[in-house]
Amino acid sequence: MIDINRQGDTESSSFDTTSSSSNNFVNIDSEGDQHNINLNVDKSLINSDENNYYPSTEKDNDTILSQIYKKLILSDAIVMSKSDVYAKLKHVATSPRIREQAINNLVKDKLLVVGDWFSSKNTKGIIYSTGYLKGYPENDAQNQIQFANTLAKYAIDFFDFEQSFRKDEVVGIPRTLGASDIKQSKWLYSQALMDRALSSNFLRERLVIDPSAVVGLSNIKSQPKRVRKQKKIYTPPDQK
Repeated sequence: MIDINRQGDTESSSFDTTSSSSNNFVNIDSEGDQHNINLNVDKSLINSDENNYYPSTEKDNDTILSQIYKKLILSDAIVMSKSDVYAKLKHVATSPRIREQAINNLVKDKLLVVGDWFSSKNTKGIIYSTGYLKGYPENDAQNQIQFANTLAKYAIDFFDFEQSFRKDEVVGIPRTLGASDIKQSKWLYSQALMDRALSSNFLRERLVIDPSAVVGLSNIKSQPKRVRKQKKIYTPPDQK
């Protein structure tokens, strides 16, 4: 709507622009002529459009990334499948791009170790599934300092990281991982995970894997066929 009030004529004029929360006004004022023009532009609609075009800022992404890092590294899950990771992050990261960026960053800095940590068996042999193992330092002081510095890069304290190996405050260290710790019922742990846990002093002091929860080559070796003994045929004694 345009509302124009005219008063007299003039040769010169000056412009004054004012605004309200809902409309823009242009006031053309001179000695004998005044125009008040209501442009009828709702600024809230403009702001709303801007928010629609830019729904996420860099600061928001950094906050989400920080939440993902702590959710994964400080989780009491020491070994996670890909579906475990996605389930943990479903309420934190709705963007697959941000989620994958966070995981890649942790893998690059060796705070998550990718490997075939899960396995199963069928009639053809052993099959493997990729998962994520928490990163770890060696037990010497220099390695632990370097690892602590890497954790600090993600705003994570080394003490909190160590405590995450406990399932709860009651269960002590070392912690035993069994089949009940695996979310997918068709999978068990792999021999590769067992070997990795035994090869690291840091993991060996904090982690024990129940052998009954591990699929190894010995589990599927075919048993030798049993040789049936030939049954003796009963022959009645000669009757005299």
